[in-house]
Amino acid sequence: MKRLLIGFTLLFAIFGLAACDDGGRGLDGGQDTTADIVTILENAGYELTEHDADARTYFSENTLGDFGLDLTVTALYIGYQDGDNWVQVIGLDDAEDASSVYDAFTGEDDEGQLVYQDGNTVVLTYTQATRDLFE
Repeated sequence: MKRLLIGFTLLFAIFGLAACDDGGRGLDGGQDTTADIVTILENAGYELTEHDADARTYFSENTLGDFGLDLTVTALYIGYQDGDNWVQVIGLDDAEDASSVYDAFTGEDDEGQLVYQDGNTVVLTYTQATRDLFE
């Protein structure tokens, strides 16, 4: 009986660890994570600028439109850390839309670009230390 219990525990641990390897996605079931991500970045010293509805529409129609996506951008932040490290935070309606944006940017041939998704939010950066903030 003890071996059976240990075997099940080991099996669940293996499957649990395998589920943690999400390749850059911290999916949490579609919850709105934009504010949490902005807080993490600000606590790390990023100065973020929130863009207005016109800028979000322009980004949606042009940048996302260039990928063939017709999605609503609910939040858009761009910022720098110490005037150097760049980051962009893109909030979308839901996790499904964010997955589409994540897939589009990871499929893009942009050397050095790091993409992260959590819930309805996608983060773009070129700095590994910034990407590591979400581990």
